[in-house]
Amino acid sequence: MPPEGPNLAWGLQFYRQAIASLRLIAQWMESHPEARKARALRGETSLIDPMRGLIRDLGFEVFRVERGASGWRWLRYRMDDLYVWMLMQAYNPASLRGKRLHQLERVEFWISRERFLERYGNARSLRGEARISPPPPEGTQAAS
Repeated sequence: MPPEGPNLAWGLQFYRQAIASLRLIAQWMESHPEARKARALRGETSLIDPMRGLIRDLGFEVFRVERGASGWRWLRYRMDDLYVWMLMQAYNPASLRGKRLHQLERVEFWISRERFLERYGNARSLRGEARISPPPPEGTQAAS
């Protein structure tokens, strides 16, 4: 992320890299027999609300985890939030401008194996659908 904060170019690059990563995961799942047992993919993290829309746009269902949590579970979620906040502060401080720690929420996101592979797997290229390739490494130019 640029030091001045996110902009449209950065957002597009981030989105393309996310798509490229999901396609690599799908490629791995299609080529490894042990991955056939997986019925769904799941993630869990702390994030600030606008990121929920991006995760949904990528095809995942998003659920808030911490509702009704109390005691040690509530404390664990707050510690996870603090850890994520510190990582963001250390590696991407521009993303935190105007945001507060209490705005983070613990979420999990799910997508079925079938839907994931339909969306990101090789079947897409067999149908002739365009793939977004990852951007070139920093400091290099893309071939025309």
